[in-house]
Amino acid sequence: MRREVTERYQAGHSLRQISSTMGIGRRLVRALLSEAGAKVPARGRGRPRPATRLPRPQNLPQVLRALYLDQGMTRREIADELGVPEHRVRAWLTESGITPRTRGGANREDRHRVPRDDLEKLYVDERLTSAEVGNRTGVNLQTVLKSLHEQELPVRVPNDSQAEMVLLDELYDDDLVRRALRRWHIPVVRRPGLVHERFPTPTPLTHPLLRDLYLDCGLSGAQIELLTGQPSTMILGQLKKAGIPRRPPGGLSPFLRRARQRH
Repeated sequence: MRREVTERYQAGHSLRQISSTMGIGRRLVRALLSEAGAKVPARGRGRPRPATRLPRPQNLPQVLRALYLDQGMTRREIADELGVPEHRVRAWLTESGITPRTRGGANREDRHRVPRDDLEKLYVDERLTSAEVGNRTGVNLQTVLKSLHEQELPVRVPNDSQAEMVLLDELYDDDLVRRALRRWHIPVVRRPGLVHERFPTPTPLTHPLLRDLYLDCGLSGAQIELLTGQPSTMILGQLKKAGIPRRPPGGLSPFLRRARQRH
């Protein structure tokens, strides 16, 4: 056992890694290394590190903006490109004042949206339906609707060709929603724009907050996204974790029924 521990340590494994791999305590690992005559740094010093360190790129903020923001590369891809560990890229992004993108399916920044110019031309000027706009632009109906709501464009009410609704205004003008936002100290951000632009730092989701917005105010996941900046996929997942029963699919949310009655 002593020989195996020593070989692993000389190969660069940490005491923690050796302990986990071999199923023995770290004290025993340290004792075996000491018996073998290996020099073990004092606790907290860590295993020997490479003497060389890759140089820091020149014009680091510009390089990171080009790779991370313009080209949309991930932190791991940037790490491979620059030949550094991923954790160093993460530290450099923070140092350069670049807000990290959200990860996985809840990513807020890389989701496809229909440009405002296309929405104004197709939906507003040509009076195409949301489904027809989706067919023209190659996206689904939900993406078209989210794009319209985020850009604060008036959305035509189904079965009433004369009625139009700006969802963001309706949300902020609703009495129940307005009281809930004050109660939870959620900022009112009326300006149009993509969700990650309106909320660079999303409002933290707590189970009481979700119950208030989803059950008491009757909002949908997409409507909560517009008010908090949290992705709707994240919101739906948190509803499940909180044990909040979902409304049946289809139909209008209680909030939208109230809004329709006001019109």
